[in-house]
Amino acid sequence: RGYDARLAPVEIHRAFFAPASGELIEAPHRVFKGWIDAISLPTPEVGGQGAVEVTLASSARALTRPLALKKSDESQRRRSDDRLRRYTDISGSVDVYWGEAKAARK
Repeated sequence: RGYDARLAPVEIHRAFFAPASGELIEAPHRVFKGWIDAISLPTPEVGGQGAVEVTLASSARALTRPLALKKSDESQRRRSDDRLRRYTDISGSVDVYWGEAKAARK
């Protein structure tokens, strides 16, 4: 309850066991890899059974992120004075000189 498990890595593995002996038949293999997206841990009544509900997300979730093309300065300004993307329209068209003298203009 005091620990935020959101974004914690998760792996789910499947293993097969022999019915008679209970021994592992082959090495377990991974069927899911992702992270915890949400977790619900309601407090049960005294003497009652507890439960936890975990919502997982896989790497396919990353494919649903909006493209940077949809993130403009205009859309950011809808939130008060947010000017994070004010120069994205000229990004890549301005020469940047890192650790060297700027070339003289002709």
